[in-house]
Amino acid sequence: MKLGIINSAFYQAGVDTATGLKSIARIGFDCVDVHTGAMGISKQEVSLVARTCEKLGLPIVSLPVCSLGLADFVGLDVCVDMMHVLLEGVGEPKYRACPLLEKYVAAGWLGRKSGRGFYKYAS
Repeated sequence: MKLGIINSAFYQAGVDTATGLKSIARIGFDCVDVHTGAMGISKQEVSLVARTCEKLGLPIVSLPVCSLGLADFVGLDVCVDMMHVLLEGVGEPKYRACPLLEKYVAAGWLGRKSGRGFYKYAS
């Protein structure tokens, strides 16, 4: 799976969403991940993304991203490792990884890369 990610880069580059999606398809990506905050995208923009992706044959694999979706994207094991480094370096208990996160990693639920994390992903 080759994943094209939509975020604020289109806006920052002065490229509208439809043009950006067409570029993603032209480059050869076969699906799209709309990587934006839950409150950061309007209903009109969601509709535009959905219509354009349908025309281009690009499935949308997620919309929108919340902090749990972002953790799945990064990898839950990576999140736990970062928490361990912070805890070790700073020494404050607030940096301890939560037990649920540790449990998910121990179970092999690493996020998107394993097909399961806080969310289930199609393989």
